[in-house]
Amino acid sequence: MLFSSLVFLYIFLPFVVLLHFLLPKKLRNAWLLISSLIFYFWGEQKYIYVIFVSIIINYFCGLAIEHYGRAKLNPKEAKDKPETSWTGASKALLVGVVLNLGLLFYFKYFNFALENINNLFSLLKLNFTFTNNKIHLPIGISFFTFQGIAYLADVYRRDITSEKSFLNFSLYKLLFPQLIAGPIILMSQIKQEIHNRTIKFESFVEGLKRFIQGLSKKVLIANNVAIFVDQTFALPAQDLALSTAWLAIIGYALQIFFDFSGYSDMAVGIGKMLGFDFVKNFNYPYISKNLTEFWRRWNMSLSSWFRDYVYIPLGGSRVSKSRILINLMAVFLLTGFWHGASWSFIVWGLFNGFWVVLERLYLKAFFEKIPGFFSHLYAIPLILISWVFFRSDTIGYALTFIKQMFNFSNLYDPYQLINFMTVENILFFILGLIFSLPLKSYIIKLSQPVMGYLGKSRSNLTTLIKISIHLTSRLTLVGLFLLSTLYLIVNTYNPFIYFRF
Repeated sequence: MLFSSLVFLYIFLPFVVLLHFLLPKKLRNAWLLISSLIFYFWGEQKYIYVIFVSIIINYFCGLAIEHYGRAKLNPKEAKDKPETSWTGASKALLVGVVLNLGLLFYFKYFNFALENINNLFSLLKLNFTFTNNKIHLPIGISFFTFQGIAYLADVYRRDITSEKSFLNFSLYKLLFPQLIAGPIILMSQIKQEIHNRTIKFESFVEGLKRFIQGLSKKVLIANNVAIFVDQTFALPAQDLALSTAWLAIIGYALQIFFDFSGYSDMAVGIGKMLGFDFVKNFNYPYISKNLTEFWRRWNMSLSSWFRDYVYIPLGGSRVSKSRILINLMAVFLLTGFWHGASWSFIVWGLFNGFWVVLERLYLKAFFEKIPGFFSHLYAIPLILISWVFFRSDTIGYALTFIKQMFNFSNLYDPYQLINFMTVENILFFILGLIFSLPLKSYIIKLSQPVMGYLGKSRSNLTTLIKISIHLTSRLTLVGLFLLSTLYLIVNTYNPFIYFRF
């Protein structure tokens, strides 16, 4: 069930939120668990058992880690007592991580492995191939697998205690706002709210506002820009004109940002309406001045996960420079592979890793000495080129596409742009460019001198302006919600990019 569907907007969400508000506190978790099961079952009937297996693995492994580990000691004793390298807690952690990754590997990477083994056999001219059966990818498996591993690691490191209530732990794993596409929520971030949360009116209103903003991003900008993008990427790459290729990849950069950040905003908004505070997942990534900054602003929950559970355990920045660079490349290799079982995703990850390493070695000091505008001109083309690998089905297609981006002998093809050159497409394309910038902070910064002057001289006028801004913003939200609904009624095109991960 998509957040941006009429069933969810007008039936599921209002009913869940209303009953959650009316029920006594002791029944709210049970109600949310039932609602989350219905939500997940709506889109994943046949393989719903996979998430149940994941819940059981992580619940019992978490209990075992705490039982055998230092967590049974009080904090002072645990801090003073060194831990051996192979304790019962270590074994329980290893079993849990292996089982989590085993599930993910089978459903997401098994066919990819067989395909490449068969290609190797063919290259070696061996008359043998493995049968490659189509394996369904359960919705959200990449997200809830990483969530489970983080939980076990946090229990092992004594950042949290294991959750004893199976109902509460199941709710943590199944909580529907973040279940299928993140952000990746850690138990430490919401454990207190699972046990005892209060729904505040201000938080509810803020959540509703955030949800409508996310819905508008997804339905009005991402969905409309995606139509031209998909039409372009369906063409043979070698036939693309330079202008078509650049418009398409800029469009895809807008599509994936507003698609995923819009969905994250909706998740955060729903969480607030239910009494949870989820982490922010995007922070205007396209204002970045380098690739390192981009990855601090893009899908921040995933970046934090790789930092805390891969990069730091590998030694982080506490090791030699050569090891740091190897650790960084390992993180970006895994980041690419996490996104999909395809060589194009792996190349996308390594491409980003290469530039992050290069920035750390040489470019950081250089770009600190020049105006930010020039740094931005360096970062954006690289980000766009990386998205070509992400969007393309094969490396060959991506390389040809990139070649056409710089093919100055074929600048323009009106027949390729005919689907783009509509008032609606151009409007949402421009809106996408505008709203990918932090307009609110810019406006506040520019208006401070005026508001300061008014505050000193005409307090009544200042109050009137603030009330007008407040009413305008509320009416705008209502208008955006109604317009989004209209688009959902009229258009059947409503994909979601991150479902494939």
